[in-house]
Amino acid sequence: MQNPAALERTIVTFTLSIIVCRSRAEVKYILFYESMDVDITKSVTDELFNLFDEHMLTNTQHDVTRFNRNLDLHLTTRPSPAKSQNIIPGITDHNIVVMDSDIKPTYNRKPPRKVYSFNSTKADWITIKLQTVQYVEAYLKKNYESNNVDQNWKSIKNYLLDMMDKYIPSRYKSSRHNLLWLTTEVKRMIRCKQRKYYQTKKSCRPEDWKCYKEMKTSVRRLLRKAHADYNSSGGRKPQTTLGYIKSQRKDEKT
Repeated sequence: MQNPAALERTIVTFTLSIIVCRSRAEVKYILFYESMDVDITKSVTDELFNLFDEHMLTNTQHDVTRFNRNLDLHLTTRPSPAKSQNIIPGITDHNIVVMDSDIKPTYNRKPPRKVYSFNSTKADWITIKLQTVQYVEAYLKKNYESNNVDQNWKSIKNYLLDMMDKYIPSRYKSSRHNLLWLTTEVKRMIRCKQRKYYQTKKSCRPEDWKCYKEMKTSVRRLLRKAHADYNSSGGRKPQTTLGYIKSQRKDEKT
């Protein structure tokens, strides 16, 4: 959020309990106001909603929390990490909103896909043609007209897939998960930083923590430089550019 002060000036006229976070792990601003005597007009309400849209905030809490009104909102820029939310009775007449959310992003790993080598010399096309002719003759002799379209399609589909598995070579391909700009030098520095962390955590000396933080900063700087050099040098292939852009998305569409 770029301008929390602007949000604070608008929320001060509302009866809301709102926690505005700079990130999922760090609460930066906590705003709590009880202004029951303030007349909330439509223009002020529209201004608040426009401010939410300006900062790309989405409300995921729509349940009643007090006297048939929703006085508690859950505003976030990333709704997808939220698993569930419930309303439980509070100490007084004001209910409590309980949120269950991930603090780390989840990665959807695509399973390996099977790819057939139709142009391979090992593909037995002669056997496939002979067995296909026999299958067609046997299929036409059956009372296939009494079956519906889905049943006929499944029968043909299963036969073709069975022929492909038996007589056409195949292999499994998976997406590449490693980062291409992680060079050997960068990986070595990351391992050194991790070893330094274990040593520092065991010793708990202030000078060791200072040394570890300096190494952590240098590794982060080296990672950013390696990424920038990879993008500026044109090391990415043209056919992988679109996939790279998709991989940089921060959140899924909801």
